[in-house]
This record gives sequence, structure tokens and C-alpha cells, in this order.
Amino acid sequence: MADTPSPAAARRWPGSTYSSGGGRCSRRSRVDDATDEFTMLYADGRGVQRVYRMTFAEGVWTLWRDAPGFHQRFTGTVGTDGDTVDARWERSEDGVTWHVDFALTYTRIR
Repeated sequence: MADTPSPAAARRWPGSTYSSGGGRCSRRSRVDDATDEFTMLYADGRGVQRVYRMTFAEGVWTLWRDAPGFHQRFTGTVGTDGDTVDARWERSEDGVTWHVDFALTYTRIR
């Protein structure tokens, strides 16, 4: 996968703040030095606060959280050009039956 951050590089990421749907959201990503698994903290103006687990492996970016009644997962695949990520967010009430919430594509602009 092009430009996959190493765990050491990810420790230096400052996180990001962005506007979405009229509100402000905040995300911070860090890596566990014992497992090399990332954690992403999410918060928004509605008072929602969530902790997601995150991995990057073989061109696939995954995020997930297992919460009773509202499981979520994200899967993104890096394009062969290294400039796109085709992704989707899914949700589940029981962690077994999943429904696509929405699909998206990230495109790097050079």
C-alpha cells in the first residue's frame, strides 16, 4: 500500500479536526506500541464520543467498534495508483447482520 504510515510515524500524527454537516468533528489516531494496532478517538458537536480500533494491512484500511445495539465498521481499499481509497461504512444492531450505511471514495490531489 502506498504511503502506509509506520507505527512510529503514526505516533507523530497530530490528529485532525474538520467540519461536517454544519458541526465540528475531531479525530485522533494513535498506535499501541505493544500490538501495532491503532486506536481512533472520535468526537463531534452533538456530544458523541466513540473509540474505534483501526488497522492498515495489505492495502486495506479497517476501522471498527463493537457497541451493544450499534456496531460500526469501515473498510477502505487503496487503489493500485496509491491515490484513491474506495470505502464504505457499515452498521449492525447485532454484530452479525450488516447494512451499508454509505460508500465513499477518498482521492489524493497532487
